[in-house]
Amino acid sequence: MGRVIVVQPDASRRREVARALVAGGHSVVPVATAREAEALGESFEVGVVDLELPDGSGMHLAARLSGFGRLHARVFTASDLECSAARRAAPMGAVVAHDAPLTVLLEAVARALGSREHGAQPTRSGVRPSAPAHAWPFPPREADSKGG
Repeated sequence: MGRVIVVQPDASRRREVARALVAGGHSVVPVATAREAEALGESFEVGVVDLELPDGSGMHLAARLSGFGRLHARVFTASDLECSAARRAAPMGAVVAHDAPLTVLLEAVARALGSREHGAQPTRSGVRPSAPAHAWPFPPREADSKGG
């Protein structure tokens, strides 16, 4: 099992996710903000990071921690899978809706750990893309398909 950081501003959701991960055999460090996560100075196999943190972007936090070699795989949570932040985060890791069953989140963490253990190579940017937890639930917007 892996060492997981859970960055979730909602205390009850943070506890729920942490308990489920611990029950699955993971070592878990739960925090509420980007500042707390950065202050830890520790490395993690997987980060379960909410995209909407009270002190910044979860995607930017994950990118910073990854860039410093402190976070090796990412799973994001979002209130809306159609928001622009979720679309931008998808190449960095699975994006799971807040209201999805907890098993979906746990499966995304297992996939993230599995891809790390199988030696997936980083891209030139240093961030290894991951497949979303399930197929993207909506077609591309017309503006996206026209390049702007």
